[in-house]
Amino acid sequence: MKQLIPNHICLSCQICCRFTEQNSVFRPFFSSKEKEKATDNNSGKLKEKFLSLSSAQGEKIISIPGKEDDFQCPYFCCEKNNCTIYEKRPLDCEIYPYMLMHDKDDKNILLVIDPQCPYIAEQKDNPSLVSCGKEIISHLETETEHVQGCWNLIHGFEEGYIQIGTLPKLTQDLIHPDLGLRK
Repeated sequence: MKQLIPNHICLSCQICCRFTEQNSVFRPFFSSKEKEKATDNNSGKLKEKFLSLSSAQGEKIISIPGKEDDFQCPYFCCEKNNCTIYEKRPLDCEIYPYMLMHDKDDKNILLVIDPQCPYIAEQKDNPSLVSCGKEIISHLETETEHVQGCWNLIHGFEEGYIQIGTLPKLTQDLIHPDLGLRK
């Protein structure tokens, strides 16, 4: 997928890959296939970066103490301000600052934009945000195997995120009409 934010802006950002809480819900989710790809040909040390409580669908990484009073992704290199597994990063990271989130009533899966991203804060009225988001929706709706069964990839509803659109096929696959998100 095409990267929305220019690389030089991402490399100077102090927001991505960092969390205010060690168990932040915004830690990256790796499907089982993504985890295997990220840890392939590496030491067992990389495998230790994942939660021990995982599901067959995948798991979230364990965040580690950062340089400030925060936590960070263990694949994040503070010195270079980049991802050490960039070419193997999971879909959750690949689509950021876009995120999958269920709506307030747990009836639909939405594609939203994280307003905390500094680039988004500056560009929130830029039409390319919506067009890029529509491309992501189209990709996710046609390539559903990336997301099917990976309910941990869908974040809980939070106010303040910029809604781009709904994902009807994904909603049908992942949300039960009467019970909400299928787990």
